[in-house]
Amino acid sequence: MYIKARTCCYDIYSAKLFPKIISPVVDVKKDSAVTNVTVKDSVYERNVFLKLYFDNDIPDSRTLKTTTLFNYEELYLDYVNRRNDYMNSFTVDLTDSQKIDAQQAMNTFFENKLEKGFKGLERFSAYVLKLLDEGNKVELKVRGSASPLANSAYNTNLSKRRIVSIINYWKEYKDEALNKYLKNKSLIITQEPVGENLTQKGLSDNLKDLRNSVYNPNVAMERYIEVVKFIVNGKEEY
Repeated sequence: MYIKARTCCYDIYSAKLFPKIISPVVDVKKDSAVTNVTVKDSVYERNVFLKLYFDNDIPDSRTLKTTTLFNYEELYLDYVNRRNDYMNSFTVDLTDSQKIDAQQAMNTFFENKLEKGFKGLERFSAYVLKLLDEGNKVELKVRGSASPLANSAYNTNLSKRRIVSIINYWKEYKDEALNKYLKNKSLIITQEPVGENLTQKGLSDNLKDLRNSVYNPNVAMERYIEVVKFIVNGKEEY
């Protein structure tokens, strides 16, 4: 905005823009005490985005395995039920004013990241199934990430297990409706386990400081899987 001095520094910012999802059209008719709700049409747009989060060292803690039998929904339900544990551990020994900020940060993570991500999973899966049922070929690249608490090799394997958990979810989705497309390779999923390699700098990896190395929302946001590439019939949607 200014060439000299007014703003001190010149920072370059980037933002990832997500396409708008059109909600289903709902027709509501009131008849005395009865309310009839009819979904006229579900409109899905391309480029739906998916990012899901994990509890610390989940799934299958303290192992170097690269696969898991868990599916993501099981892991999510356990994680969301630990909200009070996270809240108490992150706000312990804080002053009243600090506690308010910490509680707000924790609530924001659980509601706007963890829970919102899971709500998007059904929409994403339904959209992929719709494309496949229409005869399209879909390719997804799924990235798995981990916080820096363990060593690099361990975190890479943990990232692989996290990716497998969403593949397990899709295999079981709608009575294995997606699984048949995985088997005939109409749906192809490639894995990109990055471990801690893409985590933001300055996060705690101190086992003696679990408040910051496990329960801090900034750390929690590094434990995720994300669809980073969506290809339909050879055309890259994102």
